[in-house]
Amino acid sequence: AFIAFRLAQARYAAAMQQPGVDVEKVQAAWLGELAGFVEKHPAAPDAAEAMLQLAIADEFAAREREALDRYAAITKNFPDSAPARQARGAARRLESVGKPLVLSGTTLDGKKVAVEAIKGVPVLVHYWATWCEPCKVDIAQIRELHAKYGPKRFGVVGICLDTDKQQLDRYLAAKPIPWAQLHESGGLDGPLAQELGVLTLPTMLLLDADGRVVERNLVITDLEKKLEAMLGAK
Repeated sequence: AFIAFRLAQARYAAAMQQPGVDVEKVQAAWLGELAGFVEKHPAAPDAAEAMLQLAIADEFAAREREALDRYAAITKNFPDSAPARQARGAARRLESVGKPLVLSGTTLDGKKVAVEAIKGVPVLVHYWATWCEPCKVDIAQIRELHAKYGPKRFGVVGICLDTDKQQLDRYLAAKPIPWAQLHESGGLDGPLAQELGVLTLPTMLLLDADGRVVERNLVITDLEKKLEAMLGAK
């Protein structure tokens, strides 16, 4: 099973590097190999990673029930594995709407911040990284809304998933951001990402004034109208 999984990974990587690659076709073949691997080797340690990749594909294809079922199977069958930590967080994120969000971390200057302690205003939780260009576009628009409404009416918590803290420090020195930035090592494999099974950047969640999740996959173009509905247009 160990060899079979790595051969499948190698075939996928090689196919993706071919000139003029048909990405959808290659990915479909890869998912087929993963499904076959899980069926043939359901108890192999690598089955957890294979199932995670299948669950991620389900989530991106809006097959959320299938994704949740796979995430549950990973946590049940491989409870102590790294994919299980990611799966638990992803399931929590998918089922978060209407529930309070409990999430805390340490800012770049060493302060502890608990998202659940910010009450009385809508709060945006923004997962980003300096290497993510769409994230920077988001930040520019979030900055405008933060200035428009002010921190007493609109709270923001940034969660930066850079693995290179020095690069992050240089970026923020050049372009300071006026809201708290949580950071821990590990990037997308670190604890802050795994808490909610964050798979891609940017990822944004919007909370109401009571700390309950109202949007778990917010896009920046919808943020202003959501805030206007929650706060009233000014």
